[in-house]
Amino acid sequence: MIYMRKAALPIFFIREAAVPMIFIREVALPMSIRGFIMPDVDGNYNIYINDKLSEERRQITIEHELQHLKNRDCYCDLPVKVIESNIMNG
Repeated sequence: MIYMRKAALPIFFIREAAVPMIFIREVALPMSIRGFIMPDVDGNYNIYINDKLSEERRQITIEHELQHLKNRDCYCDLPVKVIESNIMNG
C-alpha cells in the first residue's frame, strides 16, 4: 500500500507516469525459439533470449522483440503467425 500525506497529484497519476523497465534474460530454450517478450505484473517487460544464439543473432532477436513492444503485440488477440508476419513485413 502506498501512503502519501500531502501528494500534489493523486497516486494513480504518479503510478501511470512510471516508465516501464525492460529486462533481457538469457535462458535455455529450444533452438526453434530465438526469443519472446512478456509483460510482468509490475508493468515491466521481460525479453527472453535463447542462450544458444550467437552474439549477432541475440542482437537481431532483441531488436525483433523490441518491435513487438513498440507494436504493443503483447496485448493483441491475433494469432502468433499473423503477428510475426506483420513484424517481418514491416
